[in-house]
Amino acid sequence: MRFWIEHETRLEFTQPVYEHHCEVRLSPRVDPFHRIFSVDLHIDPPASLFNYTDAFGNTVQSFDILKPHQVLVTRLRSEVETTQTNPFDVAFMTPEQEIAWYEQRLKENPLLWQYVLHRSEAVSDWSSLEVANLKPPIRDPQKSVFDSVMQAVQWTGSILQYQYGISHTHSSLHDILSQRKGVCQDFSHLLIALIRSWKIPARYVMGYMEGSVSTHAWVDVLIPGAGWRGFDATNQLCVNDLYIPVAIGRDYLDAAPQRGTFKGNAVQQSQKIHVNLQQQPFKPPLDPAQQQQTVQ
Repeated sequence: MRFWIEHETRLEFTQPVYEHHCEVRLSPRVDPFHRIFSVDLHIDPPASLFNYTDAFGNTVQSFDILKPHQVLVTRLRSEVETTQTNPFDVAFMTPEQEIAWYEQRLKENPLLWQYVLHRSEAVSDWSSLEVANLKPPIRDPQKSVFDSVMQAVQWTGSILQYQYGISHTHSSLHDILSQRKGVCQDFSHLLIALIRSWKIPARYVMGYMEGSVSTHAWVDVLIPGAGWRGFDATNQLCVNDLYIPVAIGRDYLDAAPQRGTFKGNAVQQSQKIHVNLQQQPFKPPLDPAQQQQTVQ
């Protein structure tokens, strides 16, 4: 599927700020299931953009606004094609083959361990959480990793109730479990914590989903024989061609769409985010005769 994305973030401050340094992760990721046709980012007040790739392979665009300003607006427009129509096309292995597969991948790429060992307030160590009465699924070594993850997704959806405004970006997993409510970020952090307790690599994904009015979050799990595959605990779905990943990381902080620092006595008064995701009609390629006529 081909999508046209418009994403606008408007920050307003109580009084002018200055020497504002900001970095955004808004450019869709390029991977085997996603092709990027265009990315256009505008800043108001105008600023020069510096592009780089962070440690997780995310495209980062940073900028500085030295003059005093009371409003900052970032506008992204992008066109993307997605191709993962069937998320279940996994070549299942025997339990012994899956163990050998993980050993080989972790040996070839030691950086994958960060998606197994990393702990934070958002993704706490499983043994530190009071989950015994919540009856989390136990990893069955005779069951495929894919099936085990699907069971974990279903459990996460049964534990948390979606409620906007009940949590914030820095909410701890302990807080989320105590209230049993949260948003897609919290569903993802809980699922990651459980899967990492099984010694399986899992990473946080921030991006877009068709039908959503803001950014969305889900989890990528390294599946034997398939590689990274996405699981959306909030909607109880496997990620397909209706999802567009933007940034990945160990938790939300690694993949925040926008963050920054500034000088001044002001505080952020409001943040307004508007996302418009439109599916584009399919355009079949021109045949050679049509291409020649078009060029002429």
